[in-house]
Amino acid sequence: YSEVDSPWIFCSKLDESGEIFLPYDFGEIIALINFRDRVYVFFDYGVVQVDVVDSPLEYSVKSLDYSGGKIYGLTVGVCNDGIMFLTDNGVVRFNGAKFEKVGQSLDIRPKRDTQVCGYAVCENNYLVRYSDSRGGMRTALIAPDGNGYYLSDRPGLSQSGGRAFCIKSGVVYEILSSGSLVGTERHLFESRKTNF
Repeated sequence: YSEVDSPWIFCSKLDESGEIFLPYDFGEIIALINFRDRVYVFFDYGVVQVDVVDSPLEYSVKSLDYSGGKIYGLTVGVCNDGIMFLTDNGVVRFNGAKFEKVGQSLDIRPKRDTQVCGYAVCENNYLVRYSDSRGGMRTALIAPDGNGYYLSDRPGLSQSGGRAFCIKSGVVYEILSSGSLVGTERHLFESRKTNF
């Protein structure tokens, strides 16, 4: 970490800069997330927690008990009071104490070498877009209760788990209120928007 107000100076002999050693063989570092006053370092196959011990220059480093599949760094983000991310085995949520698989009703199988993935957060919903191992792009929504829903990747309406969605120009909308239209009657739909 660099000296205060000098982001280009990393010399550990200066009063305000230093190093944090991460002696772990978990692959490449793919994401750094600040969550609940801690920093979490995500590797391809592991997660490390960094805490301030006493002064801002003293740190403790601890490897967490993560035993899931490969983590896709472009999908790691804070959502619904946890850290969510896509792995080879599906979507995982970390609440600061334990890792748990969510959206288990979905059969999520991303390509192992996929570079085409990303996430968005909308009203405590975690949306993840990835290249599926069976071909094509998939978009899944994980609701705050942990249930998962696939969204249609084609323009128009789709329905999943009793919820209605539409996609227009690459933007996902969830229809929050709906009603039947009679004759020439019109109905106003409220939607929430998520960009990928």
